[in-house]
Amino acid sequence: MLKLGRLKLWKEVKAKNPRSGRKMSDAIFIANKASGRLAIGDKKEIDKAAWHKPRGMRLTPTSRYIRDKLFPQRG
Repeated sequence: MLKLGRLKLWKEVKAKNPRSGRKMSDAIFIANKASGRLAIGDKKEIDKAAWHKPRGMRLTPTSRYIRDKLFPQRG
């Protein structure tokens, strides 16, 4: 079971995705501590869960937008 320490709202993303044109409304929280195993709560909604680095993965347009805002590529 995943256990999180104190959560703090880092940023709310309310924008239009530049690639798809769809509206986005997401909230990003920062935990001061995380421990335990990442597990799936709703088997009908999510088939697997894993920790990954934010680059080199296929992501949804919303997740790509958030990743690019949080972790801009250095070039």
